[in-house]
Formats: sequence, C-alpha cells, structure tokens
Amino acid sequence: MARYSTPKWSATGMAGDSLLSLAYHQKINEHIELALGFDANAREGSKARIGYQLELPDNSAVFRASYDSEWNASAVLEKRINPGSAPYIPPTTLALSGVLNHASKKAAIGVGLNVGG
Repeated sequence: MARYSTPKWSATGMAGDSLLSLAYHQKINEHIELALGFDANAREGSKARIGYQLELPDNSAVFRASYDSEWNASAVLEKRINPGSAPYIPPTTLALSGVLNHASKKAAIGVGLNVGG
C-alpha cells in the first residue's frame, strides 16, 4: 500500500495478486470535499466512483453524493436538529438518503434519526 498526502489532498494505491485499488481525496475549501476511486479485481471486474461532500454550516447540515460506473447515483442529507447545546437533550441528527440505479431502474429511499451520537 502506498499513500501520499498533503494538508489539502491525499492519494492512495494498493495492489495485490488480482486486485488494484486507487483513491484520491481533495479538500477544495473548508466546506467542499471531492473523492475519486477505482477498484479492479481480476475475478469481479472493475468499478469507478466519484463523490463529493458539501458542508452547510449555517444550516448545520452535510450533503454527500456519489456516482459510480455501475450506474448508481446516491445522496445523503444529514441535518443536525439539536447540536447538543440544550440541557437534557442529546445531540440529534436527521438523515435523508436515496439511491437510484439507472441501468436496472430501481430506487430506494431512507430516513434515519441518530440520537446521542
């Protein structure tokens, strides 16, 4: 495994008997991050993906989205409802997510609530 990083970006690579994995991550600014990845396996084929994260500090929210070479588009919006500043109420986050596969025309959505974490 090899890794090179700076304060703004990092790149990693790993190779094995029948596996190659490459990844790149860059912090564009204090609110936006970008990631790229590629995995190749002699038995299972290869997969590439791109994703980003956008932090919305004024809204106490984070938006993540990604797209891969298997036609999967996914997104998650996490909103901090209570950052834990109110007494007797633990930190709470609401998560809304969705995945759409264009090739199979299948979709899924989800809602989650994380209390105390």
